[in-house]
Amino acid sequence: MSRRATTAALALALVVGCLVGAAVPAGADPDGSSGNGTFGFSDSNGVPLGSEVPDFSGNSDGPPVTYQVDFFDGLAPEDGTYQYDDGCWGATVAEGQGGQTWAEVQATLTEYNDAQAWGVCAAEETFDLVAYVEQMWQTEVAPPPPTPLVVNNGHGSVTGITAYLEIGGDPTPTQTIDNPIGPDIVITMTPRYVVHWGDGATTETTSQGGPPRGGDLTHTWIDVGTMDVTVEAYWRATWSAGAVGGNLPELPNPTSETEPVPVEQWQAVID
Repeated sequence: MSRRATTAALALALVVGCLVGAAVPAGADPDGSSGNGTFGFSDSNGVPLGSEVPDFSGNSDGPPVTYQVDFFDGLAPEDGTYQYDDGCWGATVAEGQGGQTWAEVQATLTEYNDAQAWGVCAAEETFDLVAYVEQMWQTEVAPPPPTPLVVNNGHGSVTGITAYLEIGGDPTPTQTIDNPIGPDIVITMTPRYVVHWGDGATTETTSQGGPPRGGDLTHTWIDVGTMDVTVEAYWRATWSAGAVGGNLPELPNPTSETEPVPVEQWQAVID
């Protein structure tokens, strides 16, 4: 991706006799009446981004992804020198709060493409797909809870005897989100489980356990009572969009599920 033009870089256009203002912020009047208009010559007529709003399932853990319009000061000039007349407008993921919706950014780019000497960048050259996926992972993807939880086939447990836990659900769930500039993005999630057994003991594992005498996720209680077994699933992921992809870091907030397990004490009776 080419670097964003700064106001100082844009001012270089004055040297060749063109009046150039600061980069126009998203939503500004592109005809120059706002005082931020930009005038110049351009042979850059890139492909505008699509106008369809990306479709995804919301995750209340974070704010929604927003976007902004930025100016790019020439896409990889061959001689390595700044070419203001090759600049163009493009959409990027907004940093922090205060960006625009996808539809608002598209409307701004349409105005710029119609009214500005500089056109709209080719989307695949200026839109940071990795940053987009990372923000979607943090704010919009919704990993599932680790459910159902089953201990000893649902029959409770007995003090001093090994209990077996099974964690239900898909161990590698996927979610597909729209890619504004290409093939759909497929996110494949993988959990790390932290099991709280209800008596202060914990176990960390990537296993989903199994039924009695067949699973590897076990615990032995020594006290009688109802034990609230809680499983927290911490999710990491990989993503792919056609031929490109990468890894996504573990989310800080887990999904979780709790199952109350009655623990009894049995005693042998001798006549």
